[in-house]
Amino acid sequence: MTPGALLCVTLAAATDGWHNSQAYDHFYNLDYDRALELLETDGAADAHHQNHLAYAVLYRALYRGGALDSSLATATGSFLKRPKVPMPPDDQKRFQTALERSIALSKARIAKNPQDPDALYTLGVAHIHRANYEIFVNRSWRAALKDATEARHLHQQVAKLDPKNIDALLVPSTHDYIIGSLPWYARAIGFLAGFRGDKEGGLKGIERVAREGQRTRVEAQVLLALAHRRGQNPAEAARVLRQLVDRFPRNYLYRMEMTNALADAKRFDVARREAQSLRGYANLKPERYQAFRTRLDQRLP
Repeated sequence: MTPGALLCVTLAAATDGWHNSQAYDHFYNLDYDRALELLETDGAADAHHQNHLAYAVLYRALYRGGALDSSLATATGSFLKRPKVPMPPDDQKRFQTALERSIALSKARIAKNPQDPDALYTLGVAHIHRANYEIFVNRSWRAALKDATEARHLHQQVAKLDPKNIDALLVPSTHDYIIGSLPWYARAIGFLAGFRGDKEGGLKGIERVAREGQRTRVEAQVLLALAHRRGQNPAEAARVLRQLVDRFPRNYLYRMEMTNALADAKRFDVARREAQSLRGYANLKPERYQAFRTRLDQRLP
């Protein structure tokens, strides 16, 4: 996993009902059009809802642009060289409008109560969504780092104010993992910038969110699986991904990533069976399946 991809870990800020909603189910099964339809017919106007809208608009663009392909997480060079993700002007406007509303609503609550953990959390999520937009759509690393750092500070505040909010650990833990994974000279630069890094501590934090989180459990599980693949523990990555495959049966990206992890773990027969099962995904184009299968077969004995 690349530092850039991990730095801007995506978050699905959610009210208690989000993870039980139809929009949530469609979102994580790659049906972003239907998720957006449901979100836009929902009359909710709080910061959580606006973050959902921004998240769905952005992820639809990433999906259409091929930026969610599993290879993105394991090929540092290709990530850094990728072109900007195309995003229609109307969608950029929808994204920016939703984020601006979320930020305004969160700041209004914070103005009344500077220690409002929910408002601090939603404000941090808005900054993370904007960081992802800056990285993938604008390719502006400086702007992305600024937003990601602000999100880290906000969620650190939340973790102190509300220790029960396990989801607030994900951004700080991810940053710690990234910085701690860098070579010593790069960590020294991060230290001078105020980032110490703690690979093991960061990984434990991600594991805890993957196990106990509510709003960001899926994101934490994805990051955990990717971290295990990068950490030469593909069998554990495959185990984590199996949970996502079972929970979201129309998301072929999870099954592709699990198949890659199984191949890394030298479970070749299982990898072949999982690859064959991808034929059953109605939303997976035949040419994309064939390209994946060709790359996989080149790795198998």
